[in-house]
Amino acid sequence: MTTDIIEVVLAIPFVLLAGVLATLAVTPPKVALQQPADPQEPPERQTLLEKTTYRNVAITNFIEKSFTWIAVLPDLLALVFGRLFPHSKISRAVLYPFFRSSGHPELVWHFTRATSWILPLGVLLIIVGSAIRLACFRTLGRMFTFTHTIKKDHQLMTTGLYSVVRHPSYSGMLMIFWGKVVWQAAPGSWMRESGVLHTASGVMVGCLAILFFSVFTIAFLLRTVEEDRALEKQFGDEWRTWAGSVRYRLVPGIF
Repeated sequence: MTTDIIEVVLAIPFVLLAGVLATLAVTPPKVALQQPADPQEPPERQTLLEKTTYRNVAITNFIEKSFTWIAVLPDLLALVFGRLFPHSKISRAVLYPFFRSSGHPELVWHFTRATSWILPLGVLLIIVGSAIRLACFRTLGRMFTFTHTIKKDHQLMTTGLYSVVRHPSYSGMLMIFWGKVVWQAAPGSWMRESGVLHTASGVMVGCLAILFFSVFTIAFLLRTVEEDRALEKQFGDEWRTWAGSVRYRLVPGIF
């Protein structure tokens, strides 16, 4: 019982922090929302991101947040009711919608297997990726947009995370996406222990989530190329000097 309490006390704030940060990371910063639309500042080009997943930013962000909390809430409920009060009638009633009869809520965030480290790794990716994304919001301020746009008074950002890779905001977003996949695919997660993945509907939802994140990944990779072209066109030698010292788009030493 002592081990259960320790694991639960450590896991709850960890999972909750990931949920809150991941939600903030796909919420447009207020400073950007407050800027009036300027008809003279159209997107430089409609990239794959705008043509597919970002055709409606509000809907896409709602889907992203939904994926986050579909993972977070069952984990939190299992930690409280499945781990601390496994034999309570109230616990069985609360967990009934989330676990099949073959499910094991008592194993959620229970570190008894050699692969248990995969679970916190996925959540850590979400937290770090969200922190990177939020730092980019702060650095870019009103210049940050969810569309491929260069403003009239746009400045080339070369400090902070932008001195490490050229598109750190996308790096953070991809860490969030695939952190969710690692988290929910890992032993000890709600998806693995609920029995949901043993159903046709569960497999379908899992496949749709992977497809959704895969499209986003490809779109972000292509968008880095488009943005580099637009920035080089706008800033010329200044961009080329920066790109010469910051060689990688997303991952230092790799891409």
